[in-house]
Amino acid sequence: MKHLLLIPFVILASSPRPGYSWGEEGHMMINRAAATKLPGDMPEFFRNAVDTLGFLAVQPDRWKSFDGTLYTIERANHYLDLEVLNRDFSKIELPPDRIEFISKLGEAGKKVHEAGLLPYQTLEYYQRLRGAFMEYRWALDDPEGKDSRAPRTFGSLNSIESVCVHYAGILGHYAGDSSQPLHSTILYDGRDKNGEPQKTGVHIRFEVFYVNKHIPDGNVFDGLIGKPELLGNILEASKDILIASNKDVDQLLTFDEKGRLEGADKEVIDFTKRHMARGSQYLLNLWYTAWVRSGEDLDAYRIRFKPKAKK
Repeated sequence: MKHLLLIPFVILASSPRPGYSWGEEGHMMINRAAATKLPGDMPEFFRNAVDTLGFLAVQPDRWKSFDGTLYTIERANHYLDLEVLNRDFSKIELPPDRIEFISKLGEAGKKVHEAGLLPYQTLEYYQRLRGAFMEYRWALDDPEGKDSRAPRTFGSLNSIESVCVHYAGILGHYAGDSSQPLHSTILYDGRDKNGEPQKTGVHIRFEVFYVNKHIPDGNVFDGLIGKPELLGNILEASKDILIASNKDVDQLLTFDEKGRLEGADKEVIDFTKRHMARGSQYLLNLWYTAWVRSGEDLDAYRIRFKPKAKK
C-alpha cells in the first residue's frame, strides 16, 4: 500500500459533497462573534468592520454557485476527511504547502476530492491577511499614503484597509468550516448500520436547517469565546481543530439517528453552539496572529521593494 508521509490510505466510496457549510446564517454568526471580540490593539478600521466581515463569510459558498468550474475547484477547499489520510490521526503529517500535498495524494493513488484541502485554504488566506496587514502598517507610516497612492505601498491607506477586511472575512469561512464535525470526516452526510458512509441528508439538516431554526443571531456565544491567542504553525493548528471536530462526529450522527435534530433539544443546541464558538475562537486567533506576525515580519517584507526615488 502506498503512503503519504506515513499516512496510509484507505479505498473509500466517494460521492459529491454537499455544497454548503454552517449555512449562510451560521457563517455570518461565526465571523461576527469573532469580530466583536477583537482586542483594542488591533486597528480601529478592522474592529469597526463587523458587518462586512460577517457578510464576507458567505462568499466562498456562493462562489460554488457562480459557475460549475468554480464549484469543481472550490469544493475541496472546505473539508479534510481525516480518515482518508490515516485512521490514527496522531500519525497525520501535513506537507508544508498545497502543491506538495496534492502531489503526495497522487503518488498514493488518491484524488484531491477524496481528502480535501481545507488546511491549505486556511493557511493561504491567513498568509494573505498577514501580508495585507504588513502593507497597512507600511502605509500607516507613510506620510503620503493616507489619502493618495503611497510610493511605498502603491495604494492608499483606505484601499489597503479594504483588502485586509476582505481577506479576513473570507478566511472566516474556512475557520468556521474547520469547527463543523462533518467537514472532518468521510461520514460527512451520514452512515449506514455498519458505520460506513451513507447519504442520509444529515449535513444540511444540521448545519443549515437546525442552525437557522435553533441558534439565534446575536450574543449567542457569550462566555464561549475568550481572548485571542497567538498560534504557532498554522497547518498544525488547522489539523488540531479538525481532529477536535472529528471527535464529535459520532455524537452528532447519533443525535440525528435518534431524531434529536428535529426539535429544540438543549443538549444538541449546546453542542452546536460549542462547535460554532470554537470556529469563532479559532478565527479570532488567526486574525490576531496575522496582525502580530505582520509587525514582526514587516522589516523583512519591506526590503524586498525598492521604491523609485522622487524626482
